Amino acid sequence: MRGTRWEQIGTAAAGAIVLLTAAGGAPRIALNTNASACFRALPAAEEAVHGKGRLVGVRMVETGELAHKVPEAASLGHRHLCGVAYRADYGAGEVTGVADDHAGRYAIILVDRDQHVVAAFVVDGLPLRFTHKI
Repeated sequence: MRGTRWEQIGTAAAGAIVLLTAAGGAPRIALNTNASACFRALPAAEEAVHGKGRLVGVRMVETGELAHKVPEAASLGHRHLCGVAYRADYGAGEVTGVADDHAGRYAIILVDRDQHVVAAFVVDGLPLRFTHKI
């Protein structure tokens, strides 16, 4: 016996739900491997900004690419480092590791794989797209 029409509809609906979920209907977090590894850099970066500011994003940064917009980064050569960006009104001397006395709205903290701060920059605008890499 095949069951009533309502049982058939219920079975078909349940099957459709299972197929949609298996086919990717469930929400996913869009993190790539490099960005995920950089989340370990957050404690060192948070310490560099002394807890001030709102986290904007985390991404792998190629220092040569950064140097095109932030000339001070040229001294780092071409390396891949984790970049962590924060937004706040940063005054001169408020971010550990900043080489100059620049004030600005964003702090970019570069952290190596051993979770050491390699460099920090305070800038008025983000030179890279941090918000879309997280």
